[in-house]
Amino acid sequence: MKNNKSIKSRIWVAGGHEWEINLRPNYSWAGNHHAITLYLVLVSETAGSEVGAKLSCRLVDPTGRLSPGQEKSVSHNFTYSGCSSVLIVLMGRQELEVSGYLKDDSYTVECVITVIRKVPLEEAVANNEHRRPDAALRSTDLHRHLGELRRNGTGADVTFVVRGESFPAHRAMLASRSPVFMAELFGGIEEEALKLIEIKDMEPWRSRCFSTSSTPKRRRSWMETRTKLLRSWRSMCL
Repeated sequence: MKNNKSIKSRIWVAGGHEWEINLRPNYSWAGNHHAITLYLVLVSETAGSEVGAKLSCRLVDPTGRLSPGQEKSVSHNFTYSGCSSVLIVLMGRQELEVSGYLKDDSYTVECVITVIRKVPLEEAVANNEHRRPDAALRSTDLHRHLGELRRNGTGADVTFVVRGESFPAHRAMLASRSPVFMAELFGGIEEEALKLIEIKDMEPWRSRCFSTSSTPKRRRSWMETRTKLLRSWRSMCL
């Protein structure tokens, strides 16, 4: 085939538009370069708006003996029917002849057309909110969710026993509320010793102050109870 002559593909439909791929098997420029080149052409009308698309190409071996060649691609915004992308230089002619892809003076090129749809900002924001896994959760509900974990005992990893009444708790929650609890609960005490802790000289109702309630009155009560709890606990662990 003469230099710079093109071979046109059939019409392909992608993204609601019609496309054509042009192959130049012996493209030359400056008089001394010969290469396999391809480019994408928009055949259908754009309806007044530009269409973004990408053409990706690579040499393949139909027998499967050779791995696919290096993929080359080009992206372009098409503004009218007949608009074409820039060239993809797939491989030089001399390189092709020693690559193994050329058989009986023919070769196979695999092409993929990807149409890039531009999503309006309002739609993108709405979709993002809809897909967020935590969209149904509100930060103001955190204390309620933590309170439910405490009440249900879900995931509790320590149990306080006060005058025969058991109170499951979460070490992480307690440690997050106090550096003293952080030191005591994660300060090297054996794991087995933390599973069941008996507290003396305390009424059971005060143990309920381990809740994550954020009211000032409950917080003061919690601080008083924490001090008494730690004194009793230390004496037990010594």
